[in-house]
Amino acid sequence: LGLLDEIHFYRKKRTMDTLLKTWAKAFHEFYLRTMENMEQDKRKKRPMHINDVPNALFQRFKKASGKDTGYFILLDGMRWDLWEYIKENTFITQSLNYRILEEVPLWALHPTTTEVQIRSLLDSALQLDMVADVESSYTTIKGAESSLTNAYQEIELDNCIKIVKFGFIDNKVHQSKDDLVTLFREICVNMEVSVKSYMDRLPKGSLIFLFSDHGFLENMQYKGHQDESRYFHGGASPWEVIVPFVAMLKI
Repeated sequence: LGLLDEIHFYRKKRTMDTLLKTWAKAFHEFYLRTMENMEQDKRKKRPMHINDVPNALFQRFKKASGKDTGYFILLDGMRWDLWEYIKENTFITQSLNYRILEEVPLWALHPTTTEVQIRSLLDSALQLDMVADVESSYTTIKGAESSLTNAYQEIELDNCIKIVKFGFIDNKVHQSKDDLVTLFREICVNMEVSVKSYMDRLPKGSLIFLFSDHGFLENMQYKGHQDESRYFHGGASPWEVIVPFVAMLKI
């Protein structure tokens, strides 16, 4: 780029940064106000949350598909644009072994931390177990290189709701100093190693739910210092709050 091109580029970038900050601030206020209103009046129509996954969402797709068992793959930290990248650049669409039925937006609960979301998810699954006699199981795979033995064993259990949480995305978010493109590419490599290995073990005809608990935000003031985080979550920006729930069939 020549000098004038660089000046033009940085002007455009500054304009886009301003627009993004304005949009993020507006969403932050809207989200907190909406969450507060929902707490005050639980009869109001609301967005779907992670606690709706084992109950309302599973029951809906279970009825439509005629399947009694659901395989729930929780990708900790996957925000919506990352899902779009994964969808287009991994086995999800390239292998032709999976048919996406529907993509549903979820709103992460506030604060958008893993602990808050997981507690809500498991409480909902436990309540469903007690009320409707629907048994559930939960396995955690911490990193991309972690053993999948427990997840493989869970496949064989005689229960309806099988939840496996993969933590490699959230791990990378907290550790990475790379730009978003590089981060997304590395995550896709991990998808091909761990998540694909698990999904390859699932029987044909399986009803699979790929979903997230929260997203993450890039630190736009990042300078590259050793003790500085480039990515984080816990707030109320759209990148942290709006996450995907994807229903699919293995064919």
